[in-house]
Amino acid sequence: MNDIFWNSLPGSATGEIFTPEGIGPFPAIIIFDTGLKESTKTYATFYAKKMKERGFSVFIVKLNLSKKNEIGSVIEFILKRNEVNSDKIYLIEIEKNNLINLNIELYKNYFQAIASINYFNYFN
Repeated sequence: MNDIFWNSLPGSATGEIFTPEGIGPFPAIIIFDTGLKESTKTYATFYAKKMKERGFSVFIVKLNLSKKNEIGSVIEFILKRNEVNSDKIYLIEIEKNNLINLNIELYKNYFQAIASINYFNYFN
């Protein structure tokens, strides 16, 4: 079972937390989901489960793109968690989005690495 998190403000980021067995702190991976493409959640969940098996704490975050400091709030939330090694935060970007990219640029110093995964589904 995965934990669900949310901010109490209406329209704020929500998501799932995948935490490995054992005692942390664990390196953390953030995967952003804007909800614009249905298949992003499927890919994000696949990667989250695989990385959890390898000892990463993974946060799939559904962003509300209309909020200005959404990514900053998410990073702040994750950095406060005891099971997260704040020196080892990584980002996997599945869904390319200019607004996310601009915000990532503002917060890139928090990440040890940023990976972008492009996928194509010719049948949808």
